[in-house]
Amino acid sequence: MKKELLAIGVVFAMCLTACGNHTESSEETTETTEATETTVEVSEDQSGYKEQLLEGTLILDLTSTGQFSWDLDQDGSEEIIQFEPEGEAPYDSNRYTLTVGDNSVTEWGDLLTGELYLASFDQETLQLLVAQYGYTGRGLITVWAYRNGALQQAGELGGDAADLKIENGTIYCTGESQVFQTWAVAMRYQWENGRLQEIPQELYEMGNTVTVLRDIATYSEKEGDEDGIILQAGSQIIVVGTDNKEWVKLQDEGSGEIGWVKITEGTYTQMEIQGKEVEATEVFEGLILAG
Repeated sequence: MKKELLAIGVVFAMCLTACGNHTESSEETTETTEATETTVEVSEDQSGYKEQLLEGTLILDLTSTGQFSWDLDQDGSEEIIQFEPEGEAPYDSNRYTLTVGDNSVTEWGDLLTGELYLASFDQETLQLLVAQYGYTGRGLITVWAYRNGALQQAGELGGDAADLKIENGTIYCTGESQVFQTWAVAMRYQWENGRLQEIPQELYEMGNTVTVLRDIATYSEKEGDEDGIILQAGSQIIVVGTDNKEWVKLQDEGSGEIGWVKITEGTYTQMEIQGKEVEATEVFEGLILAG
């Protein structure tokens, strides 16, 4: 049955139950808004969608734990696809079995939504997307590719499948930074050699305001000297963003001056101040921390 096209901004919530061979049907609600570059279609009928998928203008929600037939590797032969989450999705399902043809994998997820999507990130082949809520609730997508008769995990994307955008070979999504604090950031990827590859950005924007608890010196620029502005205790500071590795850009809300602080690479909140490591929570109040 073919259902109505959904705009990318629409969140379509369906609960999919897979217990053995039993499939429980549920009521379905569709909502339409103004179309955007990439749309999500909810359908159990594959006819007519191949061209849109390969153009990158469609992400298909397969919506059921039943069988599907798609030519994932575009070799002219369709593969039978089965998706079977364990437990009750959502919230009580953290493991699933994905089968394509004779190849089957069982993997752990992170609060599965029960939804399986189909997309094309290279405009040549099709990828399977397993949707999860993730431990922060911001959404997580595990991407699977089918090559040479085998399923291969090809990376992860942040956010909801309905929020993905594919444009000129670039995949746009909402990811998560855990440098200095936990923050949802805009991320970009491309498909290279059968895997997702992140396109690094100079700055991942944040934008929240924190309070300085003690005077600290900052760097005037990344990789520069610790001769930047002095952040005064009690002042309000805007966390402009991070390089998502080890540098955080700060702005004094009052003066508008810019300074950088350095985080020990590979750590969450350990700052390097005058040769010593100090927890960021001892210096700033109001950081958003998860976990």
